Amino acid sequence: MMAGPLSAHAAVATAASPTPAIALPDETALHDRTLVQYTRIVLAMFADAGASQAGNPFAPIMDEAAPAQPAPGQAPAGRASPPSPALTAPGFGSSGFGGLDISDLADFARPVLRAQVSPRRQTVLSAEISGKIDTFPLREGERFAQGDPLVGFDCAVHVARRDRSRAQEQSARRRLETAGRLDALSSISRLEYDETVAAVAVAEAETALSEIAVSRCTIAAPFPGRVAERLAEPFQYVAEGEPVIAILDDRDLEVALMVPSRWLAWLRPGHAFEVAIDELESTLEASISRIGARVDPVSQSIRIFAAITRAPEGLMAGMSGEADLRPPAPDGTSDGAP
Repeated sequence: MMAGPLSAHAAVATAASPTPAIALPDETALHDRTLVQYTRIVLAMFADAGASQAGNPFAPIMDEAAPAQPAPGQAPAGRASPPSPALTAPGFGSSGFGGLDISDLADFARPVLRAQVSPRRQTVLSAEISGKIDTFPLREGERFAQGDPLVGFDCAVHVARRDRSRAQEQSARRRLETAGRLDALSSISRLEYDETVAAVAVAEAETALSEIAVSRCTIAAPFPGRVAERLAEPFQYVAEGEPVIAILDDRDLEVALMVPSRWLAWLRPGHAFEVAIDELESTLEASISRIGARVDPVSQSIRIFAAITRAPEGLMAGMSGEADLRPPAPDGTSDGAP
C-alpha cells in the first residue's frame, strides 16, 4: 500500500538531485600510459630499423644478479646464452655508409686546401721627403715600365737649395785656386790653405745632399708592373715616410697555400699539382718551388709556395681556389689521396 507514495517521493528526489559527475582518469595514470605508448612506438621504430639490443638506449635493463624464475615443471636455466649478433641497420654496412664502400670515402677525409695567387714582387712606396704632391699620372690598375715616374712632388725649395749649394761650391773652388797660387809664393800660411781645402770639401758635401733631395722629388718605378692602390691624391701634402702608392708585378705570379706539417714526409720542390681558380672557373698548373722555414705549432701546418707552369687567361693577383695536392704514387706521379 505504501509503494505508491514512496515511488513518488523517489521520483521527486531523483528529479531534484543533480546529475552525477563523469569520473575522469587520474592525470598521473594518463601520463604513465602515454609515456608507455610513446616508448613502445620508439622501440618499434628501432626494431624496424634493425637496431641491436646492445645499441638500443630504450632496452630494459636486466638484473644479472636475479635470474629469471623457471616455469613450473622446468629445470633451472643455466647461464644465459650469448646474445645474438647485432643487427645491421639499412644503409649501415660493415664496409661503408649508405651503400658506399669505405675506400670511396677517402676523398672526404682529405683536407680542403685553399690556395691564393700572389705576386713575387710587390711593395708600398712612401714619400722620401715632405711636400705637396704635384703630379700623379697613374691610376689604379694602369701599367708602367721600370723607371717611369709614378709620383712627383713640388720641389721648388729643394731645387733652390741645390742651386745655392752649387754656387757655394764654385766659390770655394775659386778660393782654393787663389790659395794654391799664394801657397806657391809662400804668401799664405799652411793653416789658411788647409782651411780653404776643407771649405771646398764641405761645399761638395752640401751639393751632394741637395742633389739627393732633388732626386727624391720624383718616385720612380723600381720594376715593371701595375698600380695596386693609390694611397694619396694630387695636391695633397704628405710627410716624410708616409705611404703614397702600392704597386705589384703581375707578370711574375706564384701560388701560396698552407698544408699539414705531416706532409713534409713526402713534399719536395718540383711536386706538381693543380689549382681550381674560383673567379675564372678554370684550372692552373703549378709546381712547388719552396717550402716555408717554420711550422705553426698551433695548427700544425706550414706554408708552401709554387711556381705557375700553366696559367689560364685573365689570371690576376689575389685570386684564390682549391688546390688538388696529393702525394706521389709509387710510379712517381702525383696520385692518391693524402
